[in-house]
Amino acid sequence: MLKKITYITLIIFFIFSCKKDDKISDIKNIDYSYYPLKTGNYIIYDVTEINIDKAIGIYDTTKYQLKEYVESKFTGSNGKTQYRIERYKRKNDTIPWTISDVWAIYFLDNKLVKVEENIPIIKINFPVKKDKSWDGNKLNTLDSTLFTITDINIPDTVNSICFDSVLTVTISDNESLINKKLIYNKYAKNIGLIYKVNIDINSQPDNGNPIDITIPIEERITTGTIYKQKIISYNVLP
Repeated sequence: MLKKITYITLIIFFIFSCKKDDKISDIKNIDYSYYPLKTGNYIIYDVTEINIDKAIGIYDTTKYQLKEYVESKFTGSNGKTQYRIERYKRKNDTIPWTISDVWAIYFLDNKLVKVEENIPIIKINFPVKKDKSWDGNKLNTLDSTLFTITDINIPDTVNSICFDSVLTVTISDNESLINKKLIYNKYAKNIGLIYKVNIDINSQPDNGNPIDITIPIEERITTGTIYKQKIISYNVLP
């Protein structure tokens, strides 16, 4: 009887040990290549910002280039290794870069956290998996916002640059006859962020006339903003 109990105990111990080892192995084998972090890496983007307020005649479009450069790494106040991201802007490629701000980025419990204007946002929750969701604002005081992986390992082309494997994280995708809010980020394997879209527009009846629903909302905006950031070149160290 004693031998039987001992045998069962060993089996149970072996099963739980295997599960624990598998979990440790899974953590070690997580693929973080959708956002490689290394000092010296940089990505340059074309950025378009549009601000519209029809009532007061504002139709402003601003275009510029943005460079995000991984300048160095340091130990943050949370004890984690963080990377200093220097952000530079210029109107076009004929003039020098001017530094605009400094952000930071780091990994926390398999989550990629980017500190934008002193606000930490969980950009990607690893390991990546289709339909995986998380609260991107869990580490800050902003309202809870659901980030969802809507595509993974999909070939894509941005500004005539072809990418074999692209991850899409969607933050908002809502549209009605009078509102549209579309926010998503695309990441290419072994490169990082390649495309960012933030559209928040509103359409109201004009001078009491009903809305013409046959016209796309983008062509009858009353107020709103449109932001698009597209990769044009990059340098990622091996």
